[in-house]
Amino acid sequence: MRKMETYRPEIYSTKYVASSSSIYSSLSGARILKEGGTVGDAAISMSAVLAVTQNNLCGLGGDSFIMGRSEGDIFVINGSGKSSRNAKSDIFLNRGLKNIPARGPLSAINVPGLVKSWIDLWNKNGTMEFRDLLADAINLAENGFPVTQNYVNSVNASYYEGMDSEWIKIFNPGQIRAGDLLIQKDLSRTLKTISEDPESFYSGELADKIVEGFRDKGIVIDEIDMKDHRSLMQNPLHVDFSGHTIYETPPNSQGSTLLVWLTLYEEYGGGNLRKFFKAGLESMEFRRSMIGDPEMLQLDQSYFQRGLGRNKNTVSGISNYREKEDGDTTYFTVANSEGDIISMIQSNYMGFGSLVIPSGTGFIMQNRGSYFSLDRKNHNFLEPQKRTFHTLAACIGMKDGLPAFSLGTMGGDVQPQVHALLIKNMVENGMKAQKSVEEPRAVFPGTIYESSDTLYFEEGFRGVEEIQDLFRSIKKIPYGDSRFGHAQVIRFLENGVLNGGADLRGDGYSIPGM
Repeated sequence: MRKMETYRPEIYSTKYVASSSSIYSSLSGARILKEGGTVGDAAISMSAVLAVTQNNLCGLGGDSFIMGRSEGDIFVINGSGKSSRNAKSDIFLNRGLKNIPARGPLSAINVPGLVKSWIDLWNKNGTMEFRDLLADAINLAENGFPVTQNYVNSVNASYYEGMDSEWIKIFNPGQIRAGDLLIQKDLSRTLKTISEDPESFYSGELADKIVEGFRDKGIVIDEIDMKDHRSLMQNPLHVDFSGHTIYETPPNSQGSTLLVWLTLYEEYGGGNLRKFFKAGLESMEFRRSMIGDPEMLQLDQSYFQRGLGRNKNTVSGISNYREKEDGDTTYFTVANSEGDIISMIQSNYMGFGSLVIPSGTGFIMQNRGSYFSLDRKNHNFLEPQKRTFHTLAACIGMKDGLPAFSLGTMGGDVQPQVHALLIKNMVENGMKAQKSVEEPRAVFPGTIYESSDTLYFEEGFRGVEEIQDLFRSIKKIPYGDSRFGHAQVIRFLENGVLNGGADLRGDGYSIPGM
C-alpha cells in the first residue's frame, strides 16, 4: 500500500467551507452560502438535512448546542431542553428502578430543543426565508435519499422485540440495505409546517399534533412543557492555551472539561503525552462534580481565572467503567472567509434516541433524560424542569484576535477528549485539518457516574507505553471505530485560506466554496 499523508485530501477554499458527517448536509450548507446566505442560514439548512439523513444520530426530537462567531462576537445558543414538569423521580423509584430506562417512553422526558435553537440562530444571524433553509431537508424526506452502511448498521443495532411499530414501518430493520432509498413522508410534512411557521413546533396546530402523539405513546411531556421551552443565550467559557484562546460551550454542556484539561496540561509544563493524559484524567474530577443545570449549579468565567485544578470536589459512589452502548450525535461546522463561524452539535443521545415516534410526526424523541441520576445526593438528580448534564460540546479557537479553527465530534462522554487531541494535533504539532482528524486516537470513556479507568487506543496511536500505567486496563481497537468519535474541523490558515477536514470514521465530507 502506498504511503499517504491522509486517506482523504485536505480541502481548501478562499470563500467558505461546510464540513459535516453527511455529504447531503455539507452540500446543502455550501449551496446556501453560494446563494448569499450567512453562516447562520447555512447552519440551519445543514442541521435540518442532518435531522433527515442522520436521524439515527439527531433530529427534531433532540437537542443542540450552537457556538457562533458573527461580526467579531462569539456567542452560544444552548438548545437543550428541560425535563418535563411531570418528570418526577417517583415515576421510576415507585417501579423499583435504580436508573431511568435507556429506551421507550419513560426515557423520553426532556423537551426537544433543536427547532427552537434554529429559530434563535435565525433571529441572530439569518437573512434568508425559513422555507428556503428547510427546502433540502424537505426534499430528502419526501423523495428519499440512499442510506449509507453506517446508517444501516445503526438501524439494525437499534431493533428490539416489541418496539414502536411506527419506527419499524419507517426504517425496516433487517431488510434495509446500503443504497436503498429511505422515504419519510410524515417527517416531510412536519418539516413543511416548520418551514412555514417555525414557532408552530412549540405552540399551535403542529404542537397540538406533537403533544397528542406524546400522549398516544405514553410520553409525559405536555403542551405546557412545549410552550414554556426556551433556549439559553450564553457566553462561552475560555482559557488561553499555547498562544490561542480556546472557547467552549458552558454548562450544562461538558465543554468546559476541555478548558480544565488544557490549563492543567500547561501547569504541568506540557510537552509530553504523559502530562497530557494525566491532565485529562484529573479534568474528569471537575467534570463529574461541577457541570449541571446552569440555573442550579453556577459555573462562570471567574472559576477559570482563579486558577483551576485547585477547586475540585470529589464525588463519592463512583463505579468502575463498564463497556456499554455509546451515545450517538452529529457535529458540523461552517465558516466563511470573513471569519464568521458556526460550530454546532445536535443529538438524540443514543442511536435513534428513545426509539419512540410521537404518532404521525415522523421524528424520534431523544432519550437524553436517561442521563439523569435517581440518587438524591447527586447534583444531576432528576427533578421537574431541569436540564441534565449534557455530553454535547462545540469549540472555536482564536489567535491574535482572529479565528484559528472550529471543531467538534460525536462520541458521547469522550467528546472533550477528542477536542483535546485535535487541538494538540493542530496547535502543538501543526497538523492541517484533515490530518488532525485522521490521526489515531486514544480515549478513556465513562459517564459522570463512573471512573475513567479504561483506555481504548486505535491501531497506529503512538506513545501508549507512556500512559498505560495510568489506567486499570487498556484495549487496542482497529482503526476507524466510532467509539473514537466522528470529528469535523475547519482551520483558518495564516494566508486567509480556509482548510476543512471531515472524519472518515463516519460519513463525513467537507465541501469548499468556489
